[in-house]
Amino acid sequence: MQLSLVISDTAADGEAEREQATLALLEELRDQGAPFDIRSTPSAPVRGAKDAPVAFGAGQLVLTLASSGALAAIVGAVQNWLLRNNSKEVILEMDGQKITLKGPQDEEVRKLVNAFVRRKTH
Repeated sequence: MQLSLVISDTAADGEAEREQATLALLEELRDQGAPFDIRSTPSAPVRGAKDAPVAFGAGQLVLTLASSGALAAIVGAVQNWLLRNNSKEVILEMDGQKITLKGPQDEEVRKLVNAFVRRKTH
């Protein structure tokens, strides 16, 4: 299963900012122990990454999930990261279906996110 994450910033959306946000989100995913592999890249590796070369592009990660349970772990890590980065949004895309996550989420949005995860894991 492949999952695409596209990151944007409503406050500042230059390439350097998207690159930094992508690196920060990747670090968050790794810190949370989300099981994934980076399989493809829309552009060149980001400089300064801990595990150079890291294959991802400014503003986008394309992940291959290790299991269906990995999606829930990744979504949880993205939601935690967005709580600390509330000017950012992340669009998750899997099998042609997209969902946009932004900062703090109300109950309705949490239900939509949970439904997205359930559809993709069952």
